[in-house]
Amino acid sequence: MKWNIKEIQDAASKIELSNEIVLRLLANLPKKRTTKENSCIHMYFNVCAQELNELGHTFTFEGLKGSNIDLPWTGELFKNTVWRSLQIALTDKESTTECTNADIKLIYEALTKWFNEKGVYIPYPSETDADFIEYMKRLKK
Repeated sequence: MKWNIKEIQDAASKIELSNEIVLRLLANLPKKRTTKENSCIHMYFNVCAQELNELGHTFTFEGLKGSNIDLPWTGELFKNTVWRSLQIALTDKESTTECTNADIKLIYEALTKWFNEKGVYIPYPSETDADFIEYMKRLKK
């Protein structure tokens, strides 16, 4: 159930919980990702998919009466298979919208380890991270 602040304050006042306490509790809740943070995580999915394709890894779709189809990776495919599987295993959260920045860091570190074993380093997207800026320049060449 999702509640807005007004509904929380109304419920708190019914049990005589002060607004000051409610506001302190709300301040400690995990923050939702900003639009920019959300764009970064989706860019990361796309970059990982591109790297998987360059490494020669394909996604095998199993279905169609027992037939397998090898597909190139896409950002959405990466998000819904690799990332989400790790996310559920590491954080027990189904949706990426539920992930905190700490959750994202944990999943990123697991993926970084795997990619590093393949000789690939993918810095996490950031407009100010010099590693990421250099990485993007290499991709565009």
